[in-house]
Order: sequence, then C-alpha cells, then structure tokens
Amino acid sequence: MELGDYDFLPRMYVYLILKKYASFLGISHEDVERVRHEIGVKLDEEPVFDFNELAQEEQATEKSSDELPKVSSEERRFHGLHVEKATDFGANKNWVLHNSMILIASFVAVALFFLIFLFKYLTENDSVNELNINELELKEEGQVINNAAMYQQPQALGTTTENPVLGRSEQVEKKLRIRTKNDSVWVLLIYDNKRDEMILLPKTQKSVSFKGEMRFSIGRVESVIVQLDDAILELPKRYGVLKDYLVPSTTTTNSP
Repeated sequence: MELGDYDFLPRMYVYLILKKYASFLGISHEDVERVRHEIGVKLDEEPVFDFNELAQEEQATEKSSDELPKVSSEERRFHGLHVEKATDFGANKNWVLHNSMILIASFVAVALFFLIFLFKYLTENDSVNELNINELELKEEGQVINNAAMYQQPQALGTTTENPVLGRSEQVEKKLRIRTKNDSVWVLLIYDNKRDEMILLPKTQKSVSFKGEMRFSIGRVESVIVQLDDAILELPKRYGVLKDYLVPSTTTTNSP
C-alpha cells in the first residue's frame, strides 16, 4: 500500500482499512492523516478522498450489518455440529460403499476358484472300486503257467481256455492289486497267447486286446499303492490322479 499498489481494492477502501488498523494499534486520527498526506506527496499523488467520506461509508456499512438477523453463539455451534455430522456421514457412507465393493469382489473370486476346483475334482474323481482299464498290454510273455487249476476262475466267467497241459496255448498270469487307505482291489490278469486278449478279474469281465504293455487309469484316491505280483510300483501323479501308468510285464522293484 505504501508503494501505491491499490489495484486490488478501490482506494477509499484501502484508506478505510488503514484507519481501522491504525485505530487498533492506538494511532490517532491526526497521525493517520499526516502519514496519508506524506505518502501522497512522496508518490506525487493528491489524496482523492478525505476521512469524512470514509466515515460516511463506514457508517453505512455498519448500519447495513446491523439490519442483518443476529445469530447466537449457540445457534452457530449447533449449525457447525450439524454440518460436521453431515460431512462425517458422507465420508462413512463412501467408506462403507468402497469396502462393500471389495468384499463382493473377493467373494466372487473365492467362489470362482472353488467352482473351478470342484469341477476338476468331479471330473477326475473316479472310485478306485470302478477300476478304469483303458488299455492292457504285455511287453513280454513273462511267466508261463502250465497248471490247469490256475484257469478255473476265468472258465467260471464263461471264457474258453484251452488246456495248457496239452501244450495248445501258453497263458501268463499277472496279479494287479490296487490298495488304498480303506480298500484293496485285486485284479487277475491272464494272457492267452492264442486268443491275444486279457481277462480281468474279479472286478470286471472285460477282455481287451494287447500289444506288449499294460496301461491303466485310477481316479483321485488317497494313499494309492499299486502292486504287481509281489512288487510295489512307484506311481507318477498329476494333481493326485493316476493316469495311463505303464506297467511292464516284469519289474525289479523290491518287494514290500
């Protein structure tokens, strides 16, 4: 203001502000007037307004402010609390909405993961009692059995087997045992080199062609042990499911 930069307010209001500030500091009216004239002379400016005009403007301003309705301190405090509560309510509402969206998204993700896991489990969970033999093959003949008593069981199932004692056919017997925590399934594999088929006992009467190796699949079970004759086989697993495991006709795995 001392440098004459009054562009932000009309000059009369600048003088009014100076007067109020001087009164607050205890400076007399005469001193204010003297300083005003000194500043005006220094800036080569003539004072445009006197204090009489400023006093009239001040009285008009005070009068208009007196006409406004008075608000008690209690009412102002109540209004402030109301505004504060409204602001807090809006903030809490936004917080609840944001967290609700996060919870819903988390629930959807967990439900989707559970459905995928359930689908994989149901599609791969075949009971061990329902032994799924995809293909049975023997790579080599293995042990030749010439005891006719060994073939009474397949004959009881309606199969026809030539008497090995007469030397008309050679048959190979393999015993496959599937052991789990709560179950044990024996499957008797008999190979007749003239019929080129495998008889599966006792869980199924299905006969399948062979070409030299044995493959089978087992659904999801716990603690699965596969035993071929007297040897325990190490089983490769994928997601806990045994599939297409190759069993050679002879094995060197140590007996249990």
